[in-house]
Amino acid sequence: MCFIYSTLSFGQSKYAIILGGGEIESGPGTLFDKTIPLLGKYFSSNPRIVYDYAFGSGHVETQNLLNSNLGNAEIKRLFNSSNAEDILKKYIGKIERSEIVSGDQIAVFILAHGRPKTKDEKTHAIYALTENKSEFYSLDVLEKLQKLANENGINLLISDNSCYSGNTQNLGNEKTCVVSNTDASIFGHFDSNSFVFNFLKRLREGKNVEELFFESRKASTDNGFPRVSANYDRKTYESYFKELRPFLLSVSKYIYLDNGGLLNYLNTISSAEGQKNNKDSFTRLLKALDTIQDGLREDKYQASFLGTKNLSELKNHLFKIQNFFNDYIKFKLSVKKAKEVITIKYMTTDGVKKIEKQTAVYYGDLIWGDFHTYLNHADKNNPTDMAEVERIRGVLNFREDLYYTDRQFNFQLKAFKKLESRARLLRDNLDIIAREEKILYDYLHTKFRSDAEKISNPCRDFVF
Repeated sequence: MCFIYSTLSFGQSKYAIILGGGEIESGPGTLFDKTIPLLGKYFSSNPRIVYDYAFGSGHVETQNLLNSNLGNAEIKRLFNSSNAEDILKKYIGKIERSEIVSGDQIAVFILAHGRPKTKDEKTHAIYALTENKSEFYSLDVLEKLQKLANENGINLLISDNSCYSGNTQNLGNEKTCVVSNTDASIFGHFDSNSFVFNFLKRLREGKNVEELFFESRKASTDNGFPRVSANYDRKTYESYFKELRPFLLSVSKYIYLDNGGLLNYLNTISSAEGQKNNKDSFTRLLKALDTIQDGLREDKYQASFLGTKNLSELKNHLFKIQNFFNDYIKFKLSVKKAKEVITIKYMTTDGVKKIEKQTAVYYGDLIWGDFHTYLNHADKNNPTDMAEVERIRGVLNFREDLYYTDRQFNFQLKAFKKLESRARLLRDNLDIIAREEKILYDYLHTKFRSDAEKISNPCRDFVF
């Protein structure tokens, strides 16, 4: 969803555009429905805001919510690229005709399903639905609006709330404030504990974006990594989150081993290169956290942060997840080795098909005692007899190795079941990590922010 809104002091115009809610899943409503009443409450308490929307994919409950909460919108349409373009063109035209002028504010909120950035995009794309066909709408289209707003002294807020929304941070500059509900490579969330829910329900006239962002981030407990386009956010991000990212990639509904999210990551780190990268990443993360901890020992915030052992708690649960990663790698390697007992010894040699399809049929009930009896009666000078001896020997060796391998597989299957059970507990560890990360970020951004407190930035200047 995309919401453009402008709020300033008395006499300054306020505008809003709401875009998004594209959903291909059938049912009465969508994931984004709970945001509609929050926006409606804000607009009803600020009747001077003129707004339009292109939202949803025609779900019945969604439409009812739109009608009851956003009934005063001037343009009311479903969300697709054509309708979105029409609304953006309307506001671009208003700026070009000087109907929106210097000092006014425009905010763009995206609340939608998002995809990762492609190599040709500056931002990323969100999901839309056109005539029952899905499409992706790139947020690069916001650059024209941004250019005009920056050139004409119009304060601009872009708040992207979608998966991979951190890519939209690329639009942040000295005249544009960008807020994203998560990092460029992390899934977004829309439950009642999420950043976006906390952000929208805290919309109040008189609050600036910076203040609202930090309040909402601290209150949220989802596994995303909300960001704001400010120098202190970048410093905080670089201080630890780049290395924390792998531990947040597979969360919530993605945590189960039978789902692609976690399993794909585990398979990636099972390769030789993946193992090295995972180990190096974890080492860098611990080093970053140790550096932070060293700095905290001399800091005035020590009592409030280290006193509650937040950093130690964070590291403790990170170790639990890293240990799971290591155990999974061991499991994968042991299964691979067990398979190779058969594969290397038999499946790559000549005559294997005869061993499996012919000899095994003829001598399926043979045991080693039978083999020695046959060997004693075989004519060692007869090539045919000796060839038969070798075939029988191959069957028995094959069957013995296969039996050994089966035992290994059974052992590994039990190990896998334990891993599977532990994987379901990872969510608890990740939820704790998410909570501790919020506390760590809150401390660090406060520290870095104090260095630039007197420097103006567009997020602090954008007052609701």
